[in-house]
Amino acid sequence: MLKMLTACTREIDDAAAAAKEILAQLDLKNSLLKNAVGILTCHAYFLPEGVVKAVCDKLPFDIIGTTTLGAGTDKGTDLEILTLSVLTSDDVKFAAVLTDSLQTEQEAPVRVACGSAKAALGSSAGTAPSLVLAYAPLLQHVGGERLVRIVNRVIDGAPLFGTLTCDHNFDFRDSQVIFNGQAYRDRLALVFLSGPVNCRFLTVSVPERYAEKQNAIITESEVNVVKKVNGVPVLEYLKTLGFTRENGLEGSKSIPVILDYNDGTPAVARCFYMISDEGNAVCGGEMPTGATFALSSMDADDVLLSAEQALDKAASLGECNGMLIIPCIVRSVTLGVDQLSEARRVAGKLGGKAPYQLCYSGGEICPVYQPDGKTVNRFHNFSFAVCLFQ
Repeated sequence: MLKMLTACTREIDDAAAAAKEILAQLDLKNSLLKNAVGILTCHAYFLPEGVVKAVCDKLPFDIIGTTTLGAGTDKGTDLEILTLSVLTSDDVKFAAVLTDSLQTEQEAPVRVACGSAKAALGSSAGTAPSLVLAYAPLLQHVGGERLVRIVNRVIDGAPLFGTLTCDHNFDFRDSQVIFNGQAYRDRLALVFLSGPVNCRFLTVSVPERYAEKQNAIITESEVNVVKKVNGVPVLEYLKTLGFTRENGLEGSKSIPVILDYNDGTPAVARCFYMISDEGNAVCGGEMPTGATFALSSMDADDVLLSAEQALDKAASLGECNGMLIIPCIVRSVTLGVDQLSEARRVAGKLGGKAPYQLCYSGGEICPVYQPDGKTVNRFHNFSFAVCLFQ
């Protein structure tokens, strides 16, 4: 069985006091089992003040995580907050690893790090872990989809759940991945779980009722770049829908794109990051040729409703020992001046029923289910993703 412990602090100025508060909430003497790993999220302000390092230095296990804007646990929620969840078990083993820099090469560093994790768990080269948690950097030249594909190959398709880092800046310039008290802008942190991990995955994005009724067929694309739709240049297609202005896509990052792989798995949400100089649509994830998509919309009511729907579905699955909840940061922005209303809705909905950790994301990594019940790892935007431990 896997158990989750949670803690949080708003103490930014006094690192020692913050660490003391976290330790008191965790009560490790009475709660920690044989094996453990920590997941830490925080506002970027906690890093230069030494709070993250102070917390990590006091704990007897590896800790990975990310900067974010807006986070919470069953013990508190805020925009400027540090949260910590501890996964602990007598029969599940954990191995936390950090890749080398991914700036110039991605596959080799991922393979080396994953090999180290398998070795630490005593797994053979061909043995897939039960679950992998990923906290990934936000690199301009390496999309989240590419990182997911690379990790997926290396872990032999084992379930992969996690997030791309983000922060409080419009350009995410202070977003960093955290590993044992240190922060990195270009490295990927992973936790391999081995043993009897019983977990379920949920994702919701935007209501389908708002999607354009006629799906568009991607007739030419290259990974995450859409070149032609329905046989015509994508920019020409988008102009027919009124989504362009001066050859750019109006509010592109706020327009959900509902992508259907046409393989029996649920549709996923994407976004158009920009229109390139060549007139192609650069998207927040893979847009394969032959798939179909529909443009949609999302407002504050949709954000809150979809979060409630996800939590209702989670409740229907039965007993819960803990949840990792990762909503897209665009959802928070959509809420306007009350950016924490979704996080507060989660707190109210769960009502102390289960420990959880929530952090906003620069891109969600969550498996979806095939018709036969097997999982496929996918990268998402606009989504509310849940990993539920039972």
